[in-house]
Amino acid sequence: MTTIIETRFTRPGSTNKPRLTEITPNLIVDIDEEGKTCFTTEELQEQCSRWEVSPNQGLVITEAGGTFCAPRLAWILMNSGFLNVSVIKPEQLNGIEIDKQEFDKSLLSGLSAAGFVGKDEVVEASNKAQQIIDVRGAARFSGDEADPRPGVRAGHIPHSTNMPYKVFLSDNDGEVFLPVESLRVVFYDAGIDLDKPIIFSCGSGITACIGALAARLCGAKDVVVYDGSWADWGSDVTLPCATGHD
Repeated sequence: MTTIIETRFTRPGSTNKPRLTEITPNLIVDIDEEGKTCFTTEELQEQCSRWEVSPNQGLVITEAGGTFCAPRLAWILMNSGFLNVSVIKPEQLNGIEIDKQEFDKSLLSGLSAAGFVGKDEVVEASNKAQQIIDVRGAARFSGDEADPRPGVRAGHIPHSTNMPYKVFLSDNDGEVFLPVESLRVVFYDAGIDLDKPIIFSCGSGITACIGALAARLCGAKDVVVYDGSWADWGSDVTLPCATGHD
């Protein structure tokens, strides 16, 4: 039995949230309201109680309009103690038995929020030239394109590597991510060592989770997401801002 979760999010340049039309999910999670920022452990347990999801359940997370925000919810849950979580495209739901398993509130006490870091950890990583991957588009990364958020500079975190999130995704209707061997090549070609710590960043912490999940699929262990991402870093004028492709 599988619990189907649909995620919704207002995407950049749009005022509408794509919605599934062919199935009725067990749960709808609006990332704008529930999950755009990381939870504390207490907040996570309370939110899972409201959602009525517990670690005994098999969770399938999907979304309409292409892969964008579903990996964010998957990353939150996978790093907190949920062991059976997957992200799939809506067309993959055919044949899946949609029947929500019983919610076990007693299991929520074992959940612990993890998988994210804040600005201080990223400053330290940047100063040490450790691996930071920015999954925004190339023009936004280089600073050639202005950030859409008022007060946020154009550019990127010094010593970070640009890997636009779409390089991890499959064009195949039946798969979300590229095959693992192809993902490994993508990381290798970008000069990323999957055996070393990696911090993923994006514009606001949503699509960074796509890259983080891709790294996990390749077996990387020490992977985290910068929750505030460039919206946090770029708005802090005390922090350095790099431009171009360094």
